[in-house]
Amino acid sequence: MDDNHLGHFLRTRRAGLQPEDVGMASYGARRVPGLRREEIAVLAGVNADYYTRLECSSFQAGSSLWPFSRRCGMTRPVPR
Repeated sequence: MDDNHLGHFLRTRRAGLQPEDVGMASYGARRVPGLRREEIAVLAGVNADYYTRLECSSFQAGSSLWPFSRRCGMTRPVPR
């Protein structure tokens, strides 16, 4: 596993959420399971590029990460 633990956490949580779980409409088939990065960014109230940097790199997040993950529903356990 890479050293981007935050990115791994965000990806696994995003993959475990469906649009219906967060009150969003689903438009057709998805290539990968879960919400799109843009959908998470909308829910969190952040820029999609900012979210992508958090997920894809070792970018250091600020102290606003906890409210961010709570707004997106990412603090719930992911079913296995």
